[in-house]
Amino acid sequence: MRGALLALAGHLLAEALLHAPVQAPRPLASREPPFVDSVEAWLRTRGINYQAASRDRRETTLVIDNLRLRLLPTPRRSEDCLDPGSSARLTDAAEAEGSSIIHLHEDTWRQRGNIVRQRLLNRVQATQRVFARKTTARPIDAAVAIAFLDEHHLWGPTNAKYAYGLFLRDDLIAVATFTKRKLVKRGSGSKRRTHELLRFCARRDMRVVGGITKLLSAFRKDRDVDDFVTNIDRDWGG
Repeated sequence: MRGALLALAGHLLAEALLHAPVQAPRPLASREPPFVDSVEAWLRTRGINYQAASRDRRETTLVIDNLRLRLLPTPRRSEDCLDPGSSARLTDAAEAEGSSIIHLHEDTWRQRGNIVRQRLLNRVQATQRVFARKTTARPIDAAVAIAFLDEHHLWGPTNAKYAYGLFLRDDLIAVATFTKRKLVKRGSGSKRRTHELLRFCARRDMRVVGGITKLLSAFRKDRDVDDFVTNIDRDWGG
């Protein structure tokens, strides 16, 4: 008897679901405001005055004193894509005229927003400044360097052979990491002892004047380096 009742209940439920009205799915509410709106709202909360030099679906440029902040939303359609060489040309033009430009991509703002915000503040507002001559440079453990870069570097840590840190008393305030030595022949001369500078950054709420120079000097002294090579993120200027 119990089995028959369960079968009947199942049949009735199936009939009810079969004839129930179908409702169109509701779009999910966006948890985050649009990219450009989010950046402008943050600038206003920090009391940073700006003017919009241009507004377009593909890019918006905000002017803050002598700095142009170029906001680049993630393309959703093929026609939203910009010329891949446009950022380099604009950076070259800004350098030629003595101004600055930052190309800020939406995914960078979304994924590393805390670091981006602090870097922007360092560019447009007074921030804590420390002179490297007041610091001490020395090698640090890989784990210490990785943790620091993950918190303070826009692109996070990467594999490195050597890591050096700047200390203000006992506080780590800047880190540089390097590859192992490579012997590189330049022109017709002899091979030179070369290391690549992989990462450098100071604490994100601080500017360390002369920090990179002091770290390079310390590494060169310990390793007998002939020269360094590195890459520069030109999205943040030349």
